[in-house]
Amino acid sequence: MYPHIDNLMDLLVKSQLNALSALFNTDILRPIAIQKLDILTQELWYPGIPRDTNKYIGKISSPSYLSKSLSLLQQYQIHLDPTISYGIIGGHTPIVEYLPNLSSNDYKSLRNKRIMYIDQLVSADGNYLLTWNEVKRLNNNNFKGPKPNWFKLLENEFTLSNYRTLTHPLNDNYTIPARLQQIPDQSLGNHKKRNEWTYHWDARLQTCIIGKTYIQDTDTHSSITIMEHYLPYNNSLIPNNFTVQSSHSLPLILTPCPGCHLNDHSLILQDARIKCSISMRTNRLSTFNTFNHLNQEHKKFKNLPLSKYYVSTKPLHQIRHSAYSIYLSQHHVNIVTPIITTLDIPSSHDQNHVLRQLSSVIDSALLCNDNIKLILIEIASKFFSFTNFQFYSDGSVSDIGTINSKSGFGWIQTDPLLPQLSFSGSTVFFPSSFKSESFAILTILLVLPPNATCEIFTDSQNCIDTFNQRLGSPSISPRRRLKQNNFLIWDLIMWLISHHHLTVQLRKVKGHSNNKANDQADALAKQGRYSLDPIIVNHKFFHQSSLALFNYNHISVIDRNLRKWSNIPIYSRIFNMAMNNSSLLPINHQITYGDIDWIYTKQWINSNPFDMPTSSKLSKIQSNRLKKSTFTYPTGNILQRNYPNLYPLGRIHCTECSIDEDTNAHIGLCLSHRRSITSLLTKFKKNLIDLLRKEGTSNISFDIESRVNNSNMFKVFPDVLDAARLLDSPDQIPKRRKGRVS
Repeated sequence: MYPHIDNLMDLLVKSQLNALSALFNTDILRPIAIQKLDILTQELWYPGIPRDTNKYIGKISSPSYLSKSLSLLQQYQIHLDPTISYGIIGGHTPIVEYLPNLSSNDYKSLRNKRIMYIDQLVSADGNYLLTWNEVKRLNNNNFKGPKPNWFKLLENEFTLSNYRTLTHPLNDNYTIPARLQQIPDQSLGNHKKRNEWTYHWDARLQTCIIGKTYIQDTDTHSSITIMEHYLPYNNSLIPNNFTVQSSHSLPLILTPCPGCHLNDHSLILQDARIKCSISMRTNRLSTFNTFNHLNQEHKKFKNLPLSKYYVSTKPLHQIRHSAYSIYLSQHHVNIVTPIITTLDIPSSHDQNHVLRQLSSVIDSALLCNDNIKLILIEIASKFFSFTNFQFYSDGSVSDIGTINSKSGFGWIQTDPLLPQLSFSGSTVFFPSSFKSESFAILTILLVLPPNATCEIFTDSQNCIDTFNQRLGSPSISPRRRLKQNNFLIWDLIMWLISHHHLTVQLRKVKGHSNNKANDQADALAKQGRYSLDPIIVNHKFFHQSSLALFNYNHISVIDRNLRKWSNIPIYSRIFNMAMNNSSLLPINHQITYGDIDWIYTKQWINSNPFDMPTSSKLSKIQSNRLKKSTFTYPTGNILQRNYPNLYPLGRIHCTECSIDEDTNAHIGLCLSHRRSITSLLTKFKKNLIDLLRKEGTSNISFDIESRVNNSNMFKVFPDVLDAARLLDSPDQIPKRRKGRVS
């Protein structure tokens, strides 16, 4: 709004956005980008990219290029959003978040000792801090030197009493699908369990740990299972007549561990026969079964030289694979990835197989309510037996440019020989008619079977031009791709056409031309605007072509020309800095509650009453306007503040009305000025009425003079202006810093 010189940091934002976008979205630069992410993790000692980079960058003596760039962009609420699950497994609570006030030496110590998570320092239930000797033993590393300062800080500030109870116990902040993990049954209290077998993955040893539950201790906050450690019997020692060829049939014979380094000596068990005991959170365990002693599978190994053994119903490789899958899922490594193979119908014509692939694409490509995905999957199943389709699509946007803006889209299948199905929905972020129309086309292609032919009628010439341009340039460069508005939607459209072998044609239809099908699509689009469950494209679907994109304020990915779009947060930041200036304190209430029309203010500042674009008179006029709009015009109180030796203390009255103190806040409310304003408004009102009567060509007849007189533009409310006259207060003038006055 105000004339200004571009800030160097603002220009850097634009250049760094372009550079980083190219780095993370160009195939040939992908290894370099991954290396940059690895360096960032090493620097910040944080698994992945933190939400607040500036919180940790101060602990780095020599930040890397990526660290400094992300720190700069964060000041404008722009954040890097990876499309891959990028992180370090081994825990869930980073120690730099648990201990926020670590020094650079503490960071160095943690890096050297390879300790990134607080989980590496606490008991299995997450309630107690281990001793330093226990930490060294569990991390399989004999750390040299004295106990580090960061660990002393944990002991002194984050534990209660001599029992080393954590002030903030750790909780499991993840959920595992039931198809992967069968968690043991839990009931409140401390009780023994019979014949419960569990397994889990040990990250330090990179192996699966198997145990038989001895005691389970469960309270309202956590559950701990104490188990006897069992080891798989070496199958090579089994006689040949028992050995089978298939790995799926190799028996898993379990024998008690005679004692190993995993034994928790702090556990006091009543059964002296247990030589090796382990404790673990129950939620991290998964159960399996063993054969009964009377079962033939158990009896066939009775001749082995084993005093005590059990035979699992599952082979070892299956238990190991399951344990590792659960471990990865706990660390959010298992993510839904798109189907990258083409959807050709199998030779066996297994329709269920192809439908599952279509469902997988819908599920992984869209972020929306599951019910909407089920609706699209159901439509896809009904369309599956057909090949030629005809659709009418439309988009609708209302109140664009306001916080009440709504975007909807809809389509209907019009071929009379096919199911007459329709769909409507809404979308959010960066609303435009082009985006709504594009989403309608996208959802059509999502429900089409492979090898289908489709004709789509739309009234959006922009969509048709974009479609033809992208279809004619299948190998579009990353630079051109990232400059296109709504490129995520169009990337997915092109992906579907290519991988599903679709033949698509877009036809132009004139909007609001009494075309029945087009009117139906228009009604569906308007109906879709009011859907409370919006649909957006999942940017992680494109993890093979894009390593990371940028989002705004952790809300939405920016799928448009970043360099142009960045003007929005840049200008917003400049405007916020201007509004937070102490000189505008007298009108803080009006700024907060939106009583100021900034569009008219900008037009008033930039208006030129002269014919020449530049002149000394224009500079003086605009200078006065800027000073008045920023409350820095040299009124009496400002002069008193700046030149206390020249202007005496006390009130300096307005020279126009001689009633109120001469302040910037008083200029627009002065009674004398109000008469001048009223006179000017009356003059311009008369000119407008004469102009409308002279140039009016409309057939609509109405009272022009009455309409203009009732317009808010020409109304002056004395009572409102009188109420706005501020009381004299020293708080209206920001204090100037002490210093010499020239």
